[in-house]
Amino acid sequence: MGYGKTRFASPADSFKLLYTAADLATAIAETIVRDRFERAAGRTLNITGAKAQKESRVFSQVLYVTTDLDGILSSARLRKQNCIATYQRAVPAHLTARAAVPVETLAHLVPALRRLKIKLNR
Repeated sequence: MGYGKTRFASPADSFKLLYTAADLATAIAETIVRDRFERAAGRTLNITGAKAQKESRVFSQVLYVTTDLDGILSSARLRKQNCIATYQRAVPAHLTARAAVPVETLAHLVPALRRLKIKLNR
């Protein structure tokens, strides 16, 4: 969770967000792959990038300031699965954390990469 230049991040860095996805493949698509491989049959992962998100950030800022909502439920662009951008104010009351683990140790990593048709370059 933190400040950033993500889809629903505060343009003024006035709140932090925690992004979660419906599954690991969607999380990878939304955080690493994003726009770089849109509509591509094959994918080779070297760098990351994203499209302009100014309107989404402004919308999120207004929503944060004018409501007491916990976050935003949205559809992942590349996978059409649910993603949640949770505002920092909701985290203590609704979420708990487990210890972080290296992504390469996750049992579902290879199947998720296969679903996304991603090949990693060394």
